[in-house]
Amino acid sequence: MNSLSSHYKNVFGKELVPLGFHLYKKTFYRVINDVVQTIMLRKTETNFTLDFDVIPLCLPVDDLYCEGFDLANIGKRWWWDCYGEIGEDIFAEPLAFFRQYAFPVFERSIDSSTAYDELVNFKNTYYASIVNDEVRVASYYLFLMSVKVNDYEKAHRHLSAIMRKWDEAYQYKLAEREKEVTPAMNLAFERFMVQYRQRQEMMEMVSARNATYFRQLIATNENISLEYLRNPRKRSRPY
Repeated sequence: MNSLSSHYKNVFGKELVPLGFHLYKKTFYRVINDVVQTIMLRKTETNFTLDFDVIPLCLPVDDLYCEGFDLANIGKRWWWDCYGEIGEDIFAEPLAFFRQYAFPVFERSIDSSTAYDELVNFKNTYYASIVNDEVRVASYYLFLMSVKVNDYEKAHRHLSAIMRKWDEAYQYKLAEREKEVTPAMNLAFERFMVQYRQRQEMMEMVSARNATYFRQLIATNENISLEYLRNPRKRSRPY
């Protein structure tokens, strides 16, 4: 009996490989200009879904485990069952959902500019009723795509929403440190502060519209992404 993963790779491989997609583990991916399009199988022992996304190379991309838009959720149904015997048609509906919802987004998302518009429209169409505007705006993807096309007004809006969340996290961590301080908590706080200060610096650079800063950031990140995508591998974590 073929496994769920084998069925997935067979069904979606026939659909996607002729279109230039590559396979890494359970993720099919395709690089187009300065974005990478992904579709990934996500499963438990009893059910599964497919996630798709369009990611800017200036993120950077150093991992292909991409939980993006959940196709089952978008199609307004529970995850598909996969316990017991795996039928030959188990991916019939997921493939139909992919063609209906994901592939049109892929076709229109051919660079950061077009991907930005597609992702904003998609979120507003399918997530407006369950996710508030603040959450939809607080997107690091959309921030970087805005910077890439030199739209600093949009970039400022996205990063401001992101920073509000970081500011809340900072206040929470300070309150936790007043209750108890351990070596592990100190280390976690130091790591948090490194990232927090990086975001604060970005906020300053966006406000100043420092094009040189962001050109260097984007070039560095895109090089990291392209090098990784030439030979995807498990991400080595610094700690």
